[in-house]
Amino acid sequence: MSTIAELAPDRTVEGVYAVARKQRRTTRKGASYLALELVDPTGRIEGRIWNDVELLDGRFAEGDAVRVLGRVERFEDRLQLEIRSVEAADADPAGLAPRLRRKVRVVVQSSATQLRHAPVRRRFRICVIGHLRAEKDPLRALVSLSHLADWDDLEVVHLGAALDPALEAEARAGMAREPRYRWLGSVPHARALRWLASSHAMVISSRMEGGANVVCEALRIGVPVLASRIPGNVGLLGASYAGYFPLEDERALALLIHRAAADRRFYLNLKAHMRKLRAMVAPRAEARALIAALSAAAL
Repeated sequence: MSTIAELAPDRTVEGVYAVARKQRRTTRKGASYLALELVDPTGRIEGRIWNDVELLDGRFAEGDAVRVLGRVERFEDRLQLEIRSVEAADADPAGLAPRLRRKVRVVVQSSATQLRHAPVRRRFRICVIGHLRAEKDPLRALVSLSHLADWDDLEVVHLGAALDPALEAEARAGMAREPRYRWLGSVPHARALRWLASSHAMVISSRMEGGANVVCEALRIGVPVLASRIPGNVGLLGASYAGYFPLEDERALALLIHRAAADRRFYLNLKAHMRKLRAMVAPRAEARALIAALSAAAL
């Protein structure tokens, strides 16, 4: 995470800032964009959202705290943040004052799927479920294949809509050069769950997550998750989980994939961890947690 004082030109950054000003404007060619002023305790910076304006505009309001991913550019002798993704920032209970922390209640989203883990036998299948957008870092599993060059019975199946034309072009180019990678685009939810259940492991390489629903579904089905070590993933899977890799590190991901396939004890340890957490994502658990939260709020 970067503070505003730490921002420098030509850097891709992630940070949590307050939206001091939000305006919708129009370019000379008639295209809409969002002009923002972002602030934190160390300073302020202008921000611009040029792409996916309709989608991102609805995610936050003026005055909100937001988590942003973007690139710092220099414009007319001042820094400007070109924002690729933005979402409302999740509050970290550990960062709250003790009197507020006592009021925090966590409700984990459940999954009602009845599917159980039944991976294919003739190859080691990795499933990636995530739309093609920057905050998902969706092509990290594809890039990791270059470090697993001599492994013919490995495949990566990627499900998710193309929300970024540049990432779509990269995915199509990846399929053309790498026969072990298949991007299937957007598929119905039931079909995505069947792909998940038939995979030996799921990769979630996101740069930011509030706690991905697909991780809850993997827990419910029993599919080991190979996850970027970010707060949203750690919050669901736990700090002691063995299936993390450093953010944006395809070499470490490749090593983790290879270990999951080659080290049976390690793989069974991942599966045992999934079983231990399965009850957490049961519909009854979500209902009980929600009732407890509402009851606590009424006191």
